[in-house]
Amino acid sequence: MTPADPASPSPAPTRSLRCPLCGGPNACAAASTGSFDAPCWCRDATFTSELLARVPPAERGRSGICCACAEGTAVDAPTDARTYAFKADGEC
Repeated sequence: MTPADPASPSPAPTRSLRCPLCGGPNACAAASTGSFDAPCWCRDATFTSELLARVPPAERGRSGICCACAEGTAVDAPTDARTYAFKADGEC
């Protein structure tokens, strides 16, 4: 969830805390804090064009993909049955 143009003033991040692909928590530091300056696990993650293409059009640029989906390890199960593992420092 980074701004499209780093040269322009950063808009406030959206407060979406759910992954647009699986519905699980996305652990987005920017969404949690309201600032793109917050350190987040996603800064070091790779989001392929194929993965980004799976995001529903209405959610593009509005919701952050979770660590499990970014790594391709999301479980295809109801949201309340999923287990998400994040390190204590908030990394994936």
